[in-house]
Amino acid sequence: MEKASSVLAALFGSREPAEAAATVTSIFVYPIKSCRGISVPQACVTSTGLDLERLQWDRQWLVVNSKGRAYTQRVEPKLALVDIELPMDAFKDNWEPTDLSYMVIKAPDMEALRIPLNKKCAAVDDISVWEWSGSALNEGNEAFEWFTKYLGKPSRLVRFNTELEIRAVDPNYAQGYKTLFTDGFPFLLASQGSLDGLNELLDEPLPINRFRPNILVDGCDPFSEDLWKELKINKLNFHGVKLCARCKVMCLFVDDTGWPWSVLSACKEMSGREVKGCCCREPLRLLAWAMEMASNAAADHGCRQPVSLVLRILPLLGTVPCQCTAPASASAAACAPLSCFIPTINQENGVTGNEPTSTLMKFRSDHALKLKKTQGKMFFGQNLVCKESLLPPRGSKTIAVGDPVFVLQKYSSNVDAPI
Repeated sequence: MEKASSVLAALFGSREPAEAAATVTSIFVYPIKSCRGISVPQACVTSTGLDLERLQWDRQWLVVNSKGRAYTQRVEPKLALVDIELPMDAFKDNWEPTDLSYMVIKAPDMEALRIPLNKKCAAVDDISVWEWSGSALNEGNEAFEWFTKYLGKPSRLVRFNTELEIRAVDPNYAQGYKTLFTDGFPFLLASQGSLDGLNELLDEPLPINRFRPNILVDGCDPFSEDLWKELKINKLNFHGVKLCARCKVMCLFVDDTGWPWSVLSACKEMSGREVKGCCCREPLRLLAWAMEMASNAAADHGCRQPVSLVLRILPLLGTVPCQCTAPASASAAACAPLSCFIPTINQENGVTGNEPTSTLMKFRSDHALKLKKTQGKMFFGQNLVCKESLLPPRGSKTIAVGDPVFVLQKYSSNVDAPI
């Protein structure tokens, strides 16, 4: 018994403090990656399939192109305008869908699309999002036609195949944990205090949906969540594994037939070529123009090996070294360091702007925070994993608006917090 107690103590930390550090004020679930979230009063943290621990319904679906590669707001900001509705009972503990249960998808100038939640779908292979690839469940022709019409290009809606597939989080930060179609980790926590602190510096305040957290808390000092290493919400134990990086690259979303002359001029001045470059993992150590290839790899005019078929242009504001990658081996993962992590995209109209990126760089960059590594990134929010996922499945647990947040252990400073 003593041995079992010591194991649990090591896993879950010490006894919770007498006073809560914050309170859960909002919970957001994003059923389709990069589409609008649903604000719910409570949500189940559940194990499904191969012991995945996540918020029920979060990032279960993904919109992909004709080659099975993920669309995100980084490439298709129109996804920010897609509304999702689920039965409100779907967020209750032990709820099971019936033949009359649907996910309803809406978008401007489109008829509503109804996706049955209880339908058996055929699996399709070669679906990829960032570093992961595998099979997923195809939601059918009606969904294909709907998203193809809305985005103006062949697009499918697929669901994570929890019975056959596993997507592990980065083992350098959390070993043994898994997720679905999130960018990296199953939970993102942010605080109202941090948002208020940022908004004090902006000409126009931003809503929290710019940062797309799962859990919003209030009652703590701005950015105090940076240091939360171990926390407990309604008997669920979470581990803060990594500050959420917001890359300082701002995407300019234009197609290859409508590039602004100012962009083309900048490219020509640097390399003499308007639509060629080399696949890169990171931008050059100077002000440069990079491009995103059809493979979702990044291309940078400062590199030597030319490739063509450029679809997007990204203005780089960074100063990190360039690491070349052969075009044949380029993948979505190669573009990850260049990705704009959503906050510059207005979630109400899908328009890309400069804020809050410019302001965050002044006081939330790795340089401003004096972190050990400086990679030209800024940070807002804390990525979490739920420790219960390392134990045998015990059914669902619920977190709810109003739940207290107890911080069991903190990092000593931002320098010690993983990034």
